[in-house]
Amino acid sequence: MSESHGMPSPGTALVILVSAFLKARPEDAWDVAARRKKNDADMAIAGPGPIKDVVTEGLSIPGAAGQMPARLYRRTGGASDALIIYYHGGGWVIGGLDANDSVARGLCRHGGATVLSVAYRLAPESPFPAAVDDATSAYSWVLEHGPARGWNPSRVFVSGDSAGANLAAVLCLIAREKQMPQPRGQILLYPVTDVSRMDTDSYRRFGEGYLLTKADMEWFAGLYCPAGQRKDHHVSPLLAGDLSGLAPALVVTAEFDPSQPRPRFYHLCQPGLRGLPQGAVRLRPLRRPAPCPVLDDRRVQ
Repeated sequence: MSESHGMPSPGTALVILVSAFLKARPEDAWDVAARRKKNDADMAIAGPGPIKDVVTEGLSIPGAAGQMPARLYRRTGGASDALIIYYHGGGWVIGGLDANDSVARGLCRHGGATVLSVAYRLAPESPFPAAVDDATSAYSWVLEHGPARGWNPSRVFVSGDSAGANLAAVLCLIAREKQMPQPRGQILLYPVTDVSRMDTDSYRRFGEGYLLTKADMEWFAGLYCPAGQRKDHHVSPLLAGDLSGLAPALVVTAEFDPSQPRPRFYHLCQPGLRGLPQGAVRLRPLRRPAPCPVLDDRRVQ
């Protein structure tokens, strides 16, 4: 829709058509295995495909409950000493290294940094706090082993989209609590910051008709953690009483996202996906490079 939420603009009309295609789910839409299979198939069709000048390497790194698959992305022609740890989206239930490959490649290509994509454990097989624990383990591993791989510990960023951005934000809270070094910055793409409330204005306005619906979020949240845990700030980082002392953050919101973060969350916010739904960065016709001020040393001191 347009900024006034009246008639759709031509670009938004395209998004609505793509959304309708991707929402044509099987009858067992709430079956976890079927949903994961369809998500992988959707991204194979709608994802941007290979990005030039990026090479990958498969890794196995320590997770909180054993070894964890990961994938390293580097630009050809020279490695960067800056590293972005990327936690994929998917409601803590779906997604993975392959389904979210395009986002990691885009961060590497357009962010000018090496990217480490992490396959944290998923719900419902491994509910909260498994994903948080794995996200923390990945960060600890990078701090310990990064210098041997040529990564500067003072230039480690955390990033994610949707539920993955939630994990990146929670990681910064945990780093503060455990007196670990803060990341250099956070790059949060339409983060889920409050799982405890689904009665906000954004849920009322955008809870139907786009890539992510209110019903989706209720399903994801129900598999990730029980209602009694959702006010825990390791689930809903917006509810942390004190947000000081955290890494500088770039929060990119999507206009048509029911889980939009409320403005209190972080001090640097860029509405970079105006007219687009949550999940848009993974779609082939919608992806375009954008500047990333958190990665610019002139902006982050």
